[in-house]
Amino acid sequence: MKSIGLCLSLLFLTFSLLGQGDSVKVFPHAVIHLVDGEFGDLERFRNKELKRVRQDELYQEIAKVAFSEGYILFEVESRVQSDSLILTLSPGAFYKWSLLTMNEETKAYMRKSGVNLNRFERSLVSPIRIGKAFNKTLAFLENHGFPFAQIKLDSVIISETSVKAEVSLDKGPLIMIDSLSIVGNLKVRKSYIANSTGIRPGGIYNESAIKTSSKRLSQIGFVQEVRPVEVRFNKDDTKVTLFLDNKQSSRFDGIIGFLPDPQTGELLVTGDVSIHLENGMKQGEVIDLNWRRLQTNTQDLDAQFLIPYVLNSPLSPDGKFKIYRRDTSFTDVFGQLGLRYIFNQTNYVRGFVDRQVSSLISTAAYENSLIIPEFLDRTITSYGLGIKLAKVDYFLNPSKGYTFELEGAAGNKVILRNPAIRSEIYDSLMLTSLQMRSNLNATYYVSIVKRLVWHQRFLGGALINDQLFNNEVYRIGGHRSIRGFNEESIFATNYAIARSEIRYQLDRDGFLFALFDQGWYENTAENRIGARRDTPYSVGLGVSLGTKAGVFSLATAVGSEQGNPMLIRAAKFHFGFLSVF
Repeated sequence: MKSIGLCLSLLFLTFSLLGQGDSVKVFPHAVIHLVDGEFGDLERFRNKELKRVRQDELYQEIAKVAFSEGYILFEVESRVQSDSLILTLSPGAFYKWSLLTMNEETKAYMRKSGVNLNRFERSLVSPIRIGKAFNKTLAFLENHGFPFAQIKLDSVIISETSVKAEVSLDKGPLIMIDSLSIVGNLKVRKSYIANSTGIRPGGIYNESAIKTSSKRLSQIGFVQEVRPVEVRFNKDDTKVTLFLDNKQSSRFDGIIGFLPDPQTGELLVTGDVSIHLENGMKQGEVIDLNWRRLQTNTQDLDAQFLIPYVLNSPLSPDGKFKIYRRDTSFTDVFGQLGLRYIFNQTNYVRGFVDRQVSSLISTAAYENSLIIPEFLDRTITSYGLGIKLAKVDYFLNPSKGYTFELEGAAGNKVILRNPAIRSEIYDSLMLTSLQMRSNLNATYYVSIVKRLVWHQRFLGGALINDQLFNNEVYRIGGHRSIRGFNEESIFATNYAIARSEIRYQLDRDGFLFALFDQGWYENTAENRIGARRDTPYSVGLGVSLGTKAGVFSLATAVGSEQGNPMLIRAAKFHFGFLSVF
């Protein structure tokens, strides 16, 4: 038995070999010989012949397998014969841990970091495994206030087939972040940046927050990082400095559509205008406004807001308000208040409560009728949960990444009696009932080859109630859902849409694309409008061009429904404009 004192780095020297000066050389041919014996997974290398190999990469592969099998003192001899590399592998003895000791504090930190210490009892001595365990422990300590922690093996004793050692851990001093400074022309409350990055004055040092700060800041639309974060460990304090400038991120987005009026046949101009405002009041707030005129005498106004990190916490209130007027049929007023728990700028969970009130405008057609109307006055108060996850490389024109939004809600629906409608109609209706809904919006972007991107989007919605009416169902069709159809021309109680695009990138903001949309829907509403069930689809082409003024887009698509053929003369055209300011 021999006793040696080694630190971890010395014990885990990869291996000794001859001819290392040529270790980066590429050989067209290589042969590996293994000495006599049985050596577990190393047997895969016995008499193995390889073509075109890098010598250093081959050595690393052998070392990884040898270490995993416990052959920590293996040797490799190499020689060159003509243009071939000949290796002879001598594994030597394999070693097991006979004893691995540590104090209770070290045990506690290793377990907190997720290390399973039971795996080291009488197991093979694997530098790879113990290296991973040490790295996990150091990462845990670095993220909990100990950036100068050190861990190593000490008092190592190697016998013929076993190893004894002690794990020595030095945490170093506990480091607190004393101050967070922002250098640059960015104007926003400091607590917003602290919560967005996880770098909080007065909190313990977190190495992970420092390393991921650039990534998290890149997810904030109005923030431009000028240079990487700077950390100064002084004798008495620790200071973190971020170098941030303001970046234009507010957006104006408009689209115009042309389609024939179904009554007059004349050309009808529709509009969809959105304004997205960020950090206007220097609080990191977000405000969205959207106005749409989709059909004759039909308009839609939608407003949303978000106030992030209230009371210096991840809790962020949000809200929605919407008014929808459909010709002379009905008006919907929808209000929602929610509370988000923000993980980062693109990922959050939320709870919400909303109320929807639908009122008939004209009741002349129902005054003497004994048939249940297609629209009724009603209110719905719902409670729900939602989640959003997103990761894209460039929000205006992604080439890779994904977004995922899902929400569900349930609430009490009350049908209100309208004095202009005969009272006996209401006798056959459930005036109070439970109604549930769920909505899905998911996209992903895949870069196929240079400049070619596949964009896939999935949309879906479901309403669950035994008694639904046409003024509470989904309205799909048009550039936001299934293209090639009139805006919101399809009424559905349940639907699913897959939107596929192949994009050829012209530049950062511009691309050409071909599209194919496939939909499915059903409408189980009372006195439904349109088909009960169908699988419409559409094909089309488009272009998006980036200019100094903004991004202009043009798309045309033609659709088919109810098994009818596509008609080129019924193609829908959409013009759009997006400006960032």
